[in-house]
Amino acid sequence: TSLSTTSSEAEAGQRFSRWLFGQGRLMIEDGTFRYHDESSSTNGPLTLERVTAVFRQELFDYRTAVSGILMEGSTPRSFDLRARIRKNIFALPDNPLTWSGELYGDLDRIRASELLKNLGLKGPLYSGIGSTRFWASFEQGRVTSITADLALADVRAQLAPKLAELRLPRLTGRLHYADDGSQTRFSAKDFTFTTINDARFGPSDIEAQCDHDVSGSAVPYTHLTLPPSHLLSPPVVPRCLKKN
Repeated sequence: TSLSTTSSEAEAGQRFSRWLFGQGRLMIEDGTFRYHDESSSTNGPLTLERVTAVFRQELFDYRTAVSGILMEGSTPRSFDLRARIRKNIFALPDNPLTWSGELYGDLDRIRASELLKNLGLKGPLYSGIGSTRFWASFEQGRVTSITADLALADVRAQLAPKLAELRLPRLTGRLHYADDGSQTRFSAKDFTFTTINDARFGPSDIEAQCDHDVSGSAVPYTHLTLPPSHLLSPPVVPRCLKKN
């Protein structure tokens, strides 16, 4: 199967979603898919092999699972994705921004930066290869919580335009993010990384939170727990985590 992006991709995607959510059960076994973003001359194709996909409509929700092999050149990388989308009167099959449910993923040594680039997505990650397992919850298309176990190597990222590039030969730990609309919470457990100078941070636990006002903006007062005994240098604290 070959899928290419065109000017009518959004409309085609909506038609496919309406068709898919109208099915009772679908299954694909040992499939091969090739995705190519033709709107960009720099993004390479993605090839998925040995794909098994299942979609099932239950009384109160939709459930789907996809597993297979992502080919990066001649190197195979396994993946396993599963999702549950709850049924309600506000959820529209052709509008993901109305969906609520849970998502699980297990990715084996995938080059995250290349994957995001080939999908046409931008992010702060320039390079990084590794494995991750994550659990996420979303409400009306907005991620409300995500927990991820990470083991990454050769990490290069720029978290903000005015910050220097971050280079880490290795990064591991469990990260958790949650946002209930009134407060954003972030934590890291057993967080460890090594710098290019072989200096080591951790393992350590980090917790931070930002409260929001009625407009949804972060307010000055926050809580930040960062064990100073593990710091290599003063931390770069995001703006919403600073006190005035």
